[in-house]
Amino acid sequence: MKLEYITLFISFGSLLMAGLALGWNVYRDILLKPRVRVKYRVMRSTGGLMDGQDLIIITGINKGPGIVKLSMIHYDKTTFWQKLRRKREQGIIIHDYTNPMSWKLPCRVEVGDEATFIFPVSETTKWAKEIHRIGLLDTFGRTHWCPKREAREVREMYTKAMKKAP
Repeated sequence: MKLEYITLFISFGSLLMAGLALGWNVYRDILLKPRVRVKYRVMRSTGGLMDGQDLIIITGINKGPGIVKLSMIHYDKTTFWQKLRRKREQGIIIHDYTNPMSWKLPCRVEVGDEATFIFPVSETTKWAKEIHRIGLLDTFGRTHWCPKREAREVREMYTKAMKKAP
């Protein structure tokens, strides 16, 4: 094989590698948006300000690749049959800004950190037995939803907690 062909193959190989590196950098920096994992549950507190209370907890964990700014708690009450009829029931939940243990919206969440929003189980949180999905809205306009199974479990646990509350 001639020396000219070897240099051409090396040049084309380096051009291909440079193109792949440029494509990956564009994808990573411009197109790839942060992912947030949302957890939704009912738990009982022990000790502290809210000793013995049942609490509704919504947690958003930033899975990366960059910082995300959460702006709202978004819910969806739409069932399968309502989706077929194109009747959507969506809205936002205003969280308790006076609770010192809960994060305040809007908030910036670093990669690997979590934002936790706490609501007491009471008549003011009766929305917990009606909604089918709950999620956190970020500044890119995307809603990161919790799994439907968790929303179903919270509806059941909320009903049980309200029955045993005085």
